[in-house]
Amino acid sequence: MPITLQNGKSVPGLHVVCSSCGNQISGDRVRGRVIQSLPNVVTIAANAFCEPCDRITHIDCRIRANGGETLIEWLANNGTWNAREYRQPTVAEKIARLVRRLL
Repeated sequence: MPITLQNGKSVPGLHVVCSSCGNQISGDRVRGRVIQSLPNVVTIAANAFCEPCDRITHIDCRIRANGGETLIEWLANNGTWNAREYRQPTVAEKIARLVRRLL
């Protein structure tokens, strides 16, 4: 990380939600493999360690450059792929996330 996609957009990192407590996990607590499976698709398989509940959460996801937009697709617990548009957080969202971490 960071990953630069074919459409020029960049993905600076990955946040994983703990499957047990819902805690957001990022940084050095996330380890995995990044593969550029197609020119416009990056595939990620990773494990994230949640310190508060001592649990490992595994994720499989794809980041797809689709023209001017970037899609993130992930494999849900029920075995189906879900997708949504990836966008950079606004300054207000970054501040709100920082405040939540401090509390």
